[in-house]
Amino acid sequence: MHAHTVVLSVVIPFFNEKTTLQDCVQSVLAIEDRRSDLNVEIILVDDGSSDGSHRVALQLQKNHEQVSLICLPTNLGKGAAVRRGLCAANGHLIAIQDADLEYKPNDLLKLIEPLIEDQADVVFGSRFQNWSLRGKRTRQVIHFAGNRFLTALSNFKTGLKLTDMETCYKVFQKKVIDEILPQMKENRFAIEPEMTALISKIGYRVTELPVSYNGRGYREGKKIGFVDGLSAIYCILVKH
Repeated sequence: MHAHTVVLSVVIPFFNEKTTLQDCVQSVLAIEDRRSDLNVEIILVDDGSSDGSHRVALQLQKNHEQVSLICLPTNLGKGAAVRRGLCAANGHLIAIQDADLEYKPNDLLKLIEPLIEDQADVVFGSRFQNWSLRGKRTRQVIHFAGNRFLTALSNFKTGLKLTDMETCYKVFQKKVIDEILPQMKENRFAIEPEMTALISKIGYRVTELPVSYNGRGYREGKKIGFVDGLSAIYCILVKH
């Protein structure tokens, strides 16, 4: 890609994230200041929030011309919200960002580089490339083990050599989304293995780069659970 100005569309699905949503959007917008040839558009997708997140999102849309808001009628799941947001993305590059700030938006600048230089079609931001178990709490180790298992299962089916298939940070050339979006069906967290399988089947170039990660606990609002893990296994082994 050699466009003079690169437009990055960032899809931010959210469900009851009023405490972090504003900071998340401001942090994403701030990456424009660090790269002169970058324009950012943000597509917020409210997945049926009931905690006041919607009011925060409306104000953000009012205050920033780069921000648009899509509202789902009820809580349909992350996959449904992501798919709806991807439909509205117009950028040369398209990224997915969680609203809870577990991932740092500054890392997007690193992730888009291989795409701008046409060295990749998709970039995964890995939480585990430079990760160590030393000093980690039990829940973090369990989370790591679960993710490694799902990634290994996905790699077995796809032939990819990823360290973190389940990462939220996936950044795409727009042509990739244009091709895989009509085939995407998952409404919840199984959207991650689904996208990975579709990307590998078509044969797109995939690169993985390390990103920082500050995982939340369930008391802090984390939503993915054991049932979602089973759904991901079913998606990997049966659906794709």
